[in-house]
Amino acid sequence: MKFLTLSAILIAVQSAPSFEDAEIAPWFKPSIVGGEPVANQSVYPWVASISISGSSHSCGGTLIAKNLLLTAGHCSAGSASSRKVTVWRYDISKTAASEQAVQYSVEKIITHPSYTGSPVPLNDVSVWVLKQTSNPANRVVQTVNYAKTADHPLFPGKVRAIGWGTTRQGGGGSLATKLRQVDINLISNAECKKSYESQYPNGVPDSTVCAAEAEGGKDTCQGDSGGPLFQTNEAGEVVVSGVTSWGIGCADKGNPGVYARVGSFSSWIDAQVAQYAA
Repeated sequence: MKFLTLSAILIAVQSAPSFEDAEIAPWFKPSIVGGEPVANQSVYPWVASISISGSSHSCGGTLIAKNLLLTAGHCSAGSASSRKVTVWRYDISKTAASEQAVQYSVEKIITHPSYTGSPVPLNDVSVWVLKQTSNPANRVVQTVNYAKTADHPLFPGKVRAIGWGTTRQGGGGSLATKLRQVDINLISNAECKKSYESQYPNGVPDSTVCAAEAEGGKDTCQGDSGGPLFQTNEAGEVVVSGVTSWGIGCADKGNPGVYARVGSFSSWIDAQVAQYAA
């Protein structure tokens, strides 16, 4: 996830396959700690890599319509024209063209009207309107379901996160080159609030969801911001129920990852889909 590092500066279409199968906030942290590489680019073709002004990767996102991306509000500051989005992406050490990835420009960024980035991100969701600019292999653009109610993700249980963020416990280091995934236990918001109430007493509202391992060691990290947290439904379909938002450190015991709870914002997301989906 995106995490706050307090010791220095604050850093913080088809059905999808099943679960089994320059202007970023100053606390922004650019991956998956304790996870594993995904097999190839066809596993999660609806997961997006966002780049800014030629950077290799800055945030993640999820295609929720052929031309709409769901990502974090804190990934969305600045101009749409400086952003590029790619899907069918796997190894970010390679060019998007060499992977025959599908590339997009960004026409419009719509961040939730109640988003705030300080002291930690709240209402941390944004929908981007995309325009496809390249699809050299004529790949099928796949989208994914998002949670429609705030009772998702289903608790207790596990969730999966994916991204290209750094892989070092505690944060720091280089981004992962290949897309990675990790399964993490959900924890209650009450427990999560206890972890952060002394520093951020209002940082874990009901519109967030938290995940962590009791002993640490698995988490999202720098570079995973905006990417999806998901479970599968009874039909085996992926349902995105969280957007990677913030935390302290990466995979540290006692510091859960905090995600925007997608179901809490579904009415607002639905409205953007109704207005802008192609």
